[in-house]
Amino acid sequence: MKKLVFDTKNNLYFPFFEWIILFLFLCILIYYIVYGRKYLSYQLNKNLNNHKQSTSIKIKKDYIFAKLFIPIFLLFGLLISSFMTYSRTVSYLELKDILQNKTYKVIEGMVQNFQQMPYSGHQNESFEVNSIRFEYSDYTGNNYFFKNTKSHGGPITGEGQKVKIYYLEQVPIKKICIPILPKCIEFYISKNKIIKLWVETKKP
Repeated sequence: MKKLVFDTKNNLYFPFFEWIILFLFLCILIYYIVYGRKYLSYQLNKNLNNHKQSTSIKIKKDYIFAKLFIPIFLLFGLLISSFMTYSRTVSYLELKDILQNKTYKVIEGMVQNFQQMPYSGHQNESFEVNSIRFEYSDYTGNNYFFKNTKSHGGPITGEGQKVKIYYLEQVPIKKICIPILPKCIEFYISKNKIIKLWVETKKP
């Protein structure tokens, strides 16, 4: 008898958190542009008037550093947040479409060439079914896909185990295009992604 041990539908959610973080970075950046620079200038003039000329150079250096560091930090955060939000949103929409249209692959057979991941990581866990290779790790990868290793209580236990797998076939390359960048970023994908997994259970 086979038991369903993983279904991506249980982990498939719209990335609201990423959108909230992106919105916060955008709001902070706008607030800094509108009010922050004026506040820094006000503090600079106030400190220069309240301190001796010997300390004015240090105050000006701190002001220049803050004036340069804050916008760079906010722009960097906005860029990273935009990339993560776009990537997760695209992954969510693509996976939702794949599940609705059933454009995934199905394979059934016995686990072969099983390589267990150590508890501390350092290498991925992997196995093959009918010469189709799967590789994953608890420490990396998207939560939309199966990545629970044996050393962390995962259901794939070793050679000869009968399984049935719904998976996304590996593709040679993936492009992610962000409007603020001049060209698309290309990523090579080298792993088949498990979206549904059944394992054979022992008879009582």
